[in-house]
Amino acid sequence: MTDGARVDAIGPEAVGAAAASLELEIDARVHYALSQCDVPVVKRLALSNDGATELREIVLEVELGDGLAEPCVLRLDALGPGRTFSFDGVDLRLSAETLRTRTERSRSALSVRARAQGIELARRELPIEVFAIDEWPGLRSLPALLATFVMPNHPAVGGL
Repeated sequence: MTDGARVDAIGPEAVGAAAASLELEIDARVHYALSQCDVPVVKRLALSNDGATELREIVLEVELGDGLAEPCVLRLDALGPGRTFSFDGVDLRLSAETLRTRTERSRSALSVRARAQGIELARRELPIEVFAIDEWPGLRSLPALLATFVMPNHPAVGGL
């Protein structure tokens, strides 16, 4: 696990004869610099079929509350019993405009839902900390992003 990342497991949750579990590795801190540098909030999402039957027509929905990102839908045709499928760097597109207007730190939630043939297998909501435009999350979340706060074209620089 890296600084700023959080690993959280969901499941196993049984629905009928199906049993599935989700494993997530996320950065629980969201800020404007992440959107500008295309850094994924969801580093890894893995779905495991813990049941005895094949799961078909699988849909995974990933959402970030408060209009912070466009919802992301991931699809799998099938997942056999005892198998796991991982998505690395889920393309959850952060809204630069929404993050740019944040003036105070706030909390939101990342929601993940897995369904197979319309039946919900697992669901989870994870807390997310949303930073204001002028806040740096420090060493907890990709320290190299500090460079994104350098503004060489700012009018104040000319006065120096």
